[in-house]
Amino acid sequence: MIELGPSSRLLTKSAMQKSLNVQNQEEYISFALGLPANEAIPLTLIQRSANYYNNGSAIQYSPPLLKLKTQIKELVKQRGINCDEEEIFLTSGAQQGISLLTRLLHNKSRIIITEELVYPGFLQIAQSLEANIITISSCYHTGIDLNMLEEKIKASQTKPSLIYTVIDGNNPLSLSLSLKKRKKLVSIAKKYEIPILEDDPYGFLCYQQEQLPALKAIEQDYVCYIGSFSKVIAPALRVGWIIAPKYIIPKLSMLKESTDIDTATFSQRIIYKFIDGGYFEDHLTKVKDLYREKRDLMLSCIKTFLPPSTKCIVPQNGIFLWIELDNTIDTEKLFQEALKKKVIIIPGNAFAVPQKTTKDKNIANNCIRLNFSFSNYEDIEEGVRRIGLAL
Repeated sequence: MIELGPSSRLLTKSAMQKSLNVQNQEEYISFALGLPANEAIPLTLIQRSANYYNNGSAIQYSPPLLKLKTQIKELVKQRGINCDEEEIFLTSGAQQGISLLTRLLHNKSRIIITEELVYPGFLQIAQSLEANIITISSCYHTGIDLNMLEEKIKASQTKPSLIYTVIDGNNPLSLSLSLKKRKKLVSIAKKYEIPILEDDPYGFLCYQQEQLPALKAIEQDYVCYIGSFSKVIAPALRVGWIIAPKYIIPKLSMLKESTDIDTATFSQRIIYKFIDGGYFEDHLTKVKDLYREKRDLMLSCIKTFLPPSTKCIVPQNGIFLWIELDNTIDTEKLFQEALKKKVIIIPGNAFAVPQKTTKDKNIANNCIRLNFSFSNYEDIEEGVRRIGLAL
């Protein structure tokens, strides 16, 4: 038998991976995963963009597509970011970007800071590096506790490697930070010279007229920004990007080469032609209109079918609702009851960073995260009704 290293103990299936086991069974309604709607994927336009390339050179090994970097440079101006192509690094999806940056920035003798409820994909990366993770409390309505953040930085015996955060359409809390908190967060990072890893998969999915700036727009030197086309065009194309200081880019390139040698350049070419053909802005508007309607429908169904004590905010960005139920509800048990009624949810504590004390292990035990983008209108109504029955 092959002997595995010590970090293998930490590599266990997440609640997300377990949900995939039943996600594709047609009789189930799933609110579990962060999937875009099938009807929102512009398949015909993607095919048209792909058909432009009719020779083998398009699917050969090739360097990252500079023309796509130029397009991204223009797109991120919507997030308030001004950058050069030399600061943009193309990745195979946002997850790879998170992994590369975390591996590059983290020093084993130091710590990583994140919120106590966090995207499991980041947590798995941090655990695989055997990182010492310091968690910061978050209000379900206003986000990360910045006073606690500064206190824990001051109390730390070593300077943290990085701060990981999702500030727009936070996963799992679904909230977006106020401008005041964004400015304070980057001021803390700059004061203590700690890089922020800004994960922004939902920044372009903004459902109101006012678009608050990304952290990268506020602070250039201490923020590394990660974006992706997965939620706004198609996940399987696996095209994302990092915006970071120029001196970091060569290091990222070497690290990426050791991981997968080359980028998914054919997918990059498809997205380049998609944007070059003038399809992107109209498509994005349609997607936002669709998801806004689905969000509002799910909120209405929650008021109709769930108890009056149920709490949730109206998310300004993203594809999730964070639901706070009565504190007597154990949502791990609710998850099992909902499965019996063939609806899939994710319990809130599935997003909690593992803690040592029993008290801390009860974080978000009465909460669930629901995805509103994937299901059709009928399934949204029926699925929330079934959750009400399960309760």
